[in-house]
Amino acid sequence: MEVIRKEIQPGTIALQISGEVRTSNDRQRLTQSVEEEIQNGVRRVILDLSGLQIIDSAGVGSTANWKKSANTGPMPKASEPSSDSGG
Repeated sequence: MEVIRKEIQPGTIALQISGEVRTSNDRQRLTQSVEEEIQNGVRRVILDLSGLQIIDSAGVGSTANWKKSANTGPMPKASEPSSDSGG
């Protein structure tokens, strides 16, 4: 897997992902790349997956979690009841 960073405008970057995301190391590296950008003050991260040849279901799940986390804050742990669970 290769990750190339491109600044689109101040506060917005694109991460071009190419190759394969199919191991936990790949997913961890991708997650770390996104988290580092956010910690460094980037407000919008665009993932360009057009060069991706393979991504496993866990990799797809990771990207969905980033989107949800970015919109709502940290994801609750599995053992924590969600505030909208109704009980």
